[in-house]
Amino acid sequence: MRYRKVLQVSMAITMLTSGPISAQAVFPETEMSKGAPEPRHPWREMSHNKPDLRGDHRELGDEHRDFPRNTQDNQTDRQDLRQDNDVLRRDGQQLRQEERAPANLHQDRRHLPHNRQELLHDRQNLQADRQHRRGSHHKANKNRRKTHDDRRDLQVDRRAHRDGPPRSIAPDRE
Repeated sequence: MRYRKVLQVSMAITMLTSGPISAQAVFPETEMSKGAPEPRHPWREMSHNKPDLRGDHRELGDEHRDFPRNTQDNQTDRQDLRQDNDVLRRDGQQLRQEERAPANLHQDRRHLPHNRQELLHDRQNLQADRQHRRGSHHKANKNRRKTHDDRRDLQVDRRAHRDGPPRSIAPDRE
């Protein structure tokens, strides 16, 4: 019989007997049928890969000996940490105060909070100063806005002239 037929017959027999499909039933000429021992891996039997977790963890290996021992006094470490924390705390308070009231509040409006009620009084107080400080930049923005509006009006007029009167009775939305 051919190999494929042997394979089909052996698979059918194992399915009928509902036994586990073993390598000996499918491939009768392999090493497994000759009774060759399973290959042994030396790293499976090494003791350091099976740590004894019940005991002291320092017995697992010599890794802990590589770290330098802590010979410094803990009191000096604590004092250094306290000093660092104090410096950080002072810096944080100073930064918070600068965020609350920047030095150039009247010049730069980006630092103001975005709440409209809080901005109202600042706006009223600084309006005259701002109007006085407005210069060529403000005029350029105004002119740009004006030319943009004029261009838009011209486009709308051209469109209306080209398309004729609106087809619907509903008000024109633009």
